[in-house]
Amino acid sequence: MLRRVLVVLACLMTVFCAVAASAQPRFKSPPEAETYLKLVRARFDRHSYAEFTKFVEDAKHRADSEQLTRLYFAFGQLSLLSQKDEAAAVKARLVELATRANDRRYLDLLAIDDLLAQLADDPSKVAEKVQAFEAKVSDPIVRAHAKTMAAQAFGELKQSQAALKLLSEARALIPPKELIGRLMLNENWALTGYAYLRCDDL
Repeated sequence: MLRRVLVVLACLMTVFCAVAASAQPRFKSPPEAETYLKLVRARFDRHSYAEFTKFVEDAKHRADSEQLTRLYFAFGQLSLLSQKDEAAAVKARLVELATRANDRRYLDLLAIDDLLAQLADDPSKVAEKVQAFEAKVSDPIVRAHAKTMAAQAFGELKQSQAALKLLSEARALIPPKELIGRLMLNENWALTGYAYLRCDDL
């Protein structure tokens, strides 16, 4: 579990990396597994927890169009790392700013995450609740997150076909050029990989 958290954290941190995209290695065709693993490992080695801590502090105080997305990202990663107090502080700041800006998107994303936290031991209930939530909202990012979290629950229930269907539906809703969209796609593809592994379709 810890290895999964660290690798996912390293991959997601690249969404916010200041290095120009042109400086990153590119492939005309998808890299082989060993090559891809080396890329992920190198990406992981370029980042530290101290750097992430600085990222969190900067996110709390910056004031631009990316602030809410950065705070949401920080909240998610701190939650994964079981940094409860710091996660709560970041969440409070995000709720404050989203409420002030009347930005329903981030409040709804947090509401989905709250459902996951409350029902962590009951994936069938998670799937039921987040799908009911998704049916009541129109924001494509919120709907995509709900579908992705329902898919995660179906994966835990070993229902890979249902999980993969929802993950595909979620990807169709995500705008890849938006920062929050890239964040959601990273999360979606990570869970897609786990869904395929569960059904041995390597």
